[in-house]
Amino acid sequence: MAWAERSIEIDAGLERVWQVITDFEAYPEFLADMQEARIDSREGETGVRASFELQILKRIRYTLDFSLAPPERMDWTLVKGDFMKRNEGGWRLQALGEGRTRATYRIALALGAIVPESITNRLAAEQLPSTLEAFKRRIERAAT
Repeated sequence: MAWAERSIEIDAGLERVWQVITDFEAYPEFLADMQEARIDSREGETGVRASFELQILKRIRYTLDFSLAPPERMDWTLVKGDFMKRNEGGWRLQALGEGRTRATYRIALALGAIVPESITNRLAAEQLPSTLEAFKRRIERAAT
C-alpha cells in the first residue's frame, strides 16, 4: 500500500477552494490523467458518490463515497474500482487570512496484485505534487 500527504498554500479564500475541490465533474478539465468524472448520487449537502476514470498506462475506473464537511473537510472511501483494494483520503482546508488557504491532501492507495507497485506509488506519491499544482492553478485562475 502507498500513502502520501502534502500541503500547499493557495491564493484564494476557503470558499473558492471548496468550490473547486467539490466540483468533481470538472476534474477532467484540469487533471491531466483524468478522462471522466461523474456524480452518481447525492445525500444532501454532506454525501456524494462519484465515479472516475483515469488513464495511467491503462484505464482505471473507480467509484468513491465522499463525506463532506463544508468548507473545511472532505474524506473519501472506495466503493469499487478496477484493480483497487483501497483508496481512502481527503482534503483539509485551513483559512490563512488575507484570501489565502492551506490545503492538505492525503491518500492511502492499494491496488491489486496484478498492478505493478510502481503504478501504485505513482498514483499515491509521485503524481501528488502535480495534482496539487493543477488544483492550485485552477483555483487561483478562477479567483482572479
